[in-house]
Amino acid sequence: MIKPSTLLFIVIFLFLSFAYASYDFIYKHLNITHEKNKQIAFNDIKYNTSKFLSKLMQSYHKQKDEIFEKHKIVYEYFLDNKTDKNLDEIYKIINQNTKNKPYNIYVTDDNFIVKNTTYKKDLHLDLNFAKDTFLEHKQNEQIGLSLPIYEFYSSKFFSYSDQFLPNSNSIMQVSYTYEGLSEDLDTLKELLHKNVDIKNLVLM
Repeated sequence: MIKPSTLLFIVIFLFLSFAYASYDFIYKHLNITHEKNKQIAFNDIKYNTSKFLSKLMQSYHKQKDEIFEKHKIVYEYFLDNKTDKNLDEIYKIINQNTKNKPYNIYVTDDNFIVKNTTYKKDLHLDLNFAKDTFLEHKQNEQIGLSLPIYEFYSSKFFSYSDQFLPNSNSIMQVSYTYEGLSEDLDTLKELLHKNVDIKNLVLM
C-alpha cells in the first residue's frame, strides 16, 4: 500500500511535470508564432519597399530626359538674363502644360549659397555639401542629375540637375518634384510604424 506522503509526492511531481511541459509548449508556440509574425511583417515591408522603389525609379527614368530639356531652357535663359532677376517668367515657361508645376529653379552665389529660387523654402540654402559633385560634373563637362532625393520637410522626392553658369562659380539647378507617390509612401510608413521592433531592414 502506498503511503499518503508518497502518493502526495507523486501527485505533486506529476502536476509540476505537467505544468512545466505545458509552459514549455506554450512558450515555444508563442515564440514561434511571434517569429512567424515578424517574418510575415518583414516580407510585407520588403515587398512594399521594393514596389515603391521600383515605381520611383521608373518615374526617374521616364522623366530624366525632360528634366535635362528643362535645364537647357533655363541655362539658355540665363545667358541673356541676370541671375538675380525675378524668375516668374522662366518658371512659367518650363512649367507650361505640366500638372502641379513640378519644376523649380535655383541659382547660387559663388559660395554655393542659394541666392535666387522659385522654391522659396530653399532660399539661402547652403549647397557646399555637394560641392565635390558639382566640380566633378564641371570637370566632365556634363549636366549633373541626382537620383530621387527624399526631403522630410515636404515629404516628397526631388531630382536636381546642376551646372556651372558660364564664366562664374555660380551653380544653376532645376528640380523636379515627383508626384503620385504619396499613397505608396504612406502605406510603407504605416507598415514601419506598426512594426517598430523590426530593425536593420535589409532590402534584397
